[in-house]
Parts: sequence; C-alpha cells; structure tokens
Amino acid sequence: MTTHDPLKAWSAVAAHVHTRIYIERQIVYSTSTVHTSGTAMHTTRVFKNGNSQAVRIPADLAYDRSDVEIEIERVGDEIRIRPMRRPLTGVLKKFAKFGPDFMAEGRGEQEQAEREGL
Repeated sequence: MTTHDPLKAWSAVAAHVHTRIYIERQIVYSTSTVHTSGTAMHTTRVFKNGNSQAVRIPADLAYDRSDVEIEIERVGDEIRIRPMRRPLTGVLKKFAKFGPDFMAEGRGEQEQAEREGL
C-alpha cells in the first residue's frame, strides 16, 4: 500500500515559481515566490489558529527578531502588516538630558552661501 506524500505532490516547480510546503498538526500550508521584473512577490494562505486567522511569513521575509510588535491595518481588500511605529517619548527623554546651557552660544556665525536662482 502506498501512502500519499504531499511533499512529493508539490515538488513540481514551474519556471520562476518556487513552492514550499509546511506540514504542522495535520494541516498543509503552502507559500509561493513569484519573480516579476527582478522583485519577488510572495503568496501564502490564511489558516485558522484558534478563533483567529493567521498568515505564515516566509523565512526570507521574516524579521530578524521575534519580539517585533506589528501593526495590522485593513485598507479595502488589503491587509497591511508593518512594524509598530516607535513613539516619540524616547526622543523627548533624550532632549530632556540636555542642560540649559546647551547651544547657549548659538551656532556661531554662518555665512549664507550664494545660490543660483530658479
């Protein structure tokens, strides 16, 4: 009796399309890389994770760290995922470290360079 091997079934690769199969907990996930004009566009499938939907990010697109907080935004039929923007509180704390005499003398004399008109 032969058993069906999903990895062998998906091993046929079309020109310029690379397919990877992930098997976890009896669920098969696939991701594809399609090369168009020098750039790579990845496709993957949404899968169920508890009561939520999840998306597997291919390894070559993964963030360097695993503790990255992300923002998720829906724009029309797109779902955009990006690293969370850092708040400016850190910058304000750095500015607070400057003493009252910082730049007290100003920048000094700076000549205005002559520029060609528009």
